[in-house]
Amino acid sequence: MKKTSTLKKTGGDTTNLLKMDSRGDRQNKIIGYLNSIPHPMAVAAYIKALRSNPNNLGLQIKTQNVSGFKGSNMAEKKVITELIVFFGGDKNIWGYISPGGTESNIVALWATRNFYKSSKIAVIGSFLTHYSIIKAINILGIVNDGYSGFHELGTDEEGRILTRELEQKLDKIINKVDGIVIVANVGTTMIGGVDEVSKINTIVNKYRKNKKKSKIHIHVDAAFGGLVAPFVFEKHLGFKNSNVFSLTVDMHKMGLVPFGSGIILMKKQLFKKIGTRAGYISWKEQTLCGSRPGAAAHSCLVMLEKFCFSGYKKNAIRVCEMTEYVKKQLAELHIEFYHGGLNIISIRDKKLKLWNALTKDGYRMHYQKKFPNSLRKPKEKLNDSIWNIVIMPSMSNKFIDQFISKIRQYAKTEKRIN
Repeated sequence: MKKTSTLKKTGGDTTNLLKMDSRGDRQNKIIGYLNSIPHPMAVAAYIKALRSNPNNLGLQIKTQNVSGFKGSNMAEKKVITELIVFFGGDKNIWGYISPGGTESNIVALWATRNFYKSSKIAVIGSFLTHYSIIKAINILGIVNDGYSGFHELGTDEEGRILTRELEQKLDKIINKVDGIVIVANVGTTMIGGVDEVSKINTIVNKYRKNKKKSKIHIHVDAAFGGLVAPFVFEKHLGFKNSNVFSLTVDMHKMGLVPFGSGIILMKKQLFKKIGTRAGYISWKEQTLCGSRPGAAAHSCLVMLEKFCFSGYKKNAIRVCEMTEYVKKQLAELHIEFYHGGLNIISIRDKKLKLWNALTKDGYRMHYQKKFPNSLRKPKEKLNDSIWNIVIMPSMSNKFIDQFISKIRQYAKTEKRIN
């Protein structure tokens, strides 16, 4: 019997599906997602590189170039070197371009488990910590016995982990586990909260001083906020803090490059704990995914060279100014919200009435039900609902004004939104 394909040869399905993709048009109404339209320079570099479809394998920061793909290998090495310096690192920091923040977080915990030579590891973070941390704990078989495993803490009204609770938790578990990693968030998904990395670093210093055998360090998850927070907060968020051992930032979020451009930076002694020998290469392969698209390296490099950190700074300042404008409009409408200081606002909308009205008009935003009434007590009274507004560089002032106008229109029909 002759086999036939159900797909059309005309390419019509592809065209129609692309039209359905809400990011295919600059006039779309996406306003609640953590990625932006790539810069034309980044797109051009990516497409040009795809003609040879280069493969990046291993840590280009330390290995010899893979034969045949020296250009993309060198591009990645330059990207990682630039970001190491930007985040306060030195020659003791290595890194690579990963598919994204999820892999980067998994790699950080994978290296942590192997570094401490135990599955009895405690991972401490706020309740706003990205779900990939929980995924990593599950994949790695980290013990969950009340001491090891994930410890979820509350935050203040700006989404920052409560450092007093952190100290209390450390006092309780520090002698019960073989290692501790504190996840410091720089831009949580729903609120944009930025943990006080320098303050957490000071706390860790105290425990290291008083308990010489304590094994404890910080992982900074800056997947979203890594290219915003350093420009709007006057404090170090990276390796200038001596207890920061690893950091992740996604270039495909605020870096204006295509997806598949996450970055994991980590102390080399941790990277050395995850090497795998392959007979056909002359070094230990120290990534999770192995082969990676070299096109991502070219895309990232062109932005760092031509757009530069000065361009990212202008973007960060602009989106944060737009965020302040939106906050002012929401306050005038007596709409309750959370804001962590970056370009994310979280609307409190208990019955999702406003969210439903806006989505019927075509707007697209993430929402979360069963959200705690109090950020300080995240395990109590989970009967709130929130949805977020994410101000991205590709958004125009006109688009934001139109969105606010719609909110104002719907708000007038309700005496109370919640």
